[in-house]
Amino acid sequence: MKEQQIYVYEKAIGEILSRDLYIHQNMLFMKKGTIINRYYLKKLQHQGIKKLWTYSDEQEVATHRKKLQVQVKEEYQKNTTSMKNIMQSIAGGETLDFREVKEISQVILEGMDRYSYVVDCMNELRSADEYTYNHSINVSIYGMLLGKWSGLKNKDIINIVQAGLLHDMGKAKIPNEILNKKGRLTEKEFAVMKAHAQLGYEIIKGNKTIPNAVKSPVLSHHERLDGSGYPEKTKELDLYTRIIAICDVYDALTSKRVYKKKKNPFETIKEMKVYGYNHFDTKLLMVFLENITDYYIGSKVKMKSGEVGRIVSVMKGNKPIIQVGQEYIQLSSADYQEINEMIS
Repeated sequence: MKEQQIYVYEKAIGEILSRDLYIHQNMLFMKKGTIINRYYLKKLQHQGIKKLWTYSDEQEVATHRKKLQVQVKEEYQKNTTSMKNIMQSIAGGETLDFREVKEISQVILEGMDRYSYVVDCMNELRSADEYTYNHSINVSIYGMLLGKWSGLKNKDIINIVQAGLLHDMGKAKIPNEILNKKGRLTEKEFAVMKAHAQLGYEIIKGNKTIPNAVKSPVLSHHERLDGSGYPEKTKELDLYTRIIAICDVYDALTSKRVYKKKKNPFETIKEMKVYGYNHFDTKLLMVFLENITDYYIGSKVKMKSGEVGRIVSVMKGNKPIIQVGQEYIQLSSADYQEINEMIS
């Protein structure tokens, strides 16, 4: 495949590495095939790296990207099916086999460098009817990314991924007529739904193969720093719980449910900035919201006008620039609803 050497600056975003990149006495820094986004660009600049080898032929780049997209999609579907099987076995009264959760988490972790395509994959494959299983995979992926962006150690990231997979395990014990109800839950039904956090913890608390740090978010992912959450209304939340809480809400808001439409990510970011001030760890929330937008660059969107465009850049303040035909539109926070839906 044809290569070119490029300088490390803003226009490097979207390029694909054509060679493994090594630093400090042959330590692998970035793998061949990594797609440069703003997060990777900052890391390269921090290391003082001036030039990169990338693929130069547009046709070859397109072929490579398509291959990665197919690979990510297949892994995502397989992981969702595995998660469904685990939760259905729990619903049937079987004991959780944590080895199966570890296998899914390993696949997710091995695909970390390919998750530039994960947002498109989520948009395309998530289903209102399969929400619980999609959601567990999505929260684990978002948790992995937030852990990475926060500079956490690999051990912590592994634990966060596993916590994300397990956080809604208690929903296996919630009646389907409540879990998948198309209308608003009654006060009594909502009380049953809220019990999933405690139920999930009861499923795993006696399992000695699961680290205690992984168990905590299962019980506490709906707790809030101002004490307004549940089930214990505690304000003392550990790091993993604070991460899973953010990822849980972000995925819920951007997902279609049987009873509601999904919000586009920019509406969600705007809402979480307001809502999250007292509820979430502000530092973690800002790290998440500032980095997640890079994963929407290149995504297709359907505008309220019916026209289809593509996000070509996201400016400071989470302002997307969308190409519609030959026109470039920059949306401010007041205009986010002009995006009707993400269509991958």
